[in-house]
Amino acid sequence: MQGFAQGYYRFSVWVVRLVYVNILWLLFTVVGLGVLGLMPATAGMFAVVRKWIRGEDDISIFKTFKDSFRAEFLKANILGYILAIVGYFLYLDIQFMRIQGGLFFQFFTYIIIVVFFLYFIILLYLFPVFVHFELKIQQYIKWPLALGIMYPIITLLVLGGLFIVYYVTIQLVPALFILFGPPLIAIVLSWGAKLIFEKLEQKGRKSEQQDT
Repeated sequence: MQGFAQGYYRFSVWVVRLVYVNILWLLFTVVGLGVLGLMPATAGMFAVVRKWIRGEDDISIFKTFKDSFRAEFLKANILGYILAIVGYFLYLDIQFMRIQGGLFFQFFTYIIIVVFFLYFIILLYLFPVFVHFELKIQQYIKWPLALGIMYPIITLLVLGGLFIVYYVTIQLVPALFILFGPPLIAIVLSWGAKLIFEKLEQKGRKSEQQDT
């Protein structure tokens, strides 16, 4: 009975944490007037989740969120606008190709779909890389793509986790997504990125041992 009570308590604590982070994400997005607040607020959410994934459960959630939001406000918005523009043009290209006929346009439709898939991989690992490394803007585009391609099995696991979150929080109980959907997505993406980072660190240690 005591074990059940402890498990229920821990479950309740994590639910409260997820709801709290989701509220902060919405609040800081609004504070940034939506357009300017979304990307840095998302960076703040991932900064909190990153610490959770690393086992730092007793952090100050608000301070971690706020500090990341303020520190990454400009860089997150620049990166966000770049990717939003790229995504918009890819969407327009796909729509344009759909209404065209002929083998030539069909061939380019497949090329654009491949490019769109690569763009999607960048989005998967963008924020885990963003809050983990201090890089230049263009490197935040290269690294997520490279990591996603280098570790396809982990990427498939991440997609599977996202599907479970989608099915449970949108298909089964839509209210759950409103309560803590975004933080759950951040946890799945950060977990996948953590697995990749650990593999990279293992490779780095093996390389150092070989050199010595």
